[in-house]
Amino acid sequence: MKKILANLFLSVVTLGFAAAAPAATDDAKAAYKAAEDNATATYKAERAKCDAMSGNPKDVCIEEAKAAEKRSKAEA
Repeated sequence: MKKILANLFLSVVTLGFAAAAPAATDDAKAAYKAAEDNATATYKAERAKCDAMSGNPKDVCIEEAKAAEKRSKAEA
């Protein structure tokens, strides 16, 4: 009898977690998408600042903007 009650309790707990998982996933997806969009917007703004430069400083500026974008996306 104890084994049946333990299995029933475990089943109820498992179903409870399974029902809550999709809701958390949707929120996480939205937060990830917002962070990714923010990183892209920041990259575009930083990249626009590089257009005023020329030569090697421009190349360095572009690479730093790309690195910042990748870092932001990785943190998301």
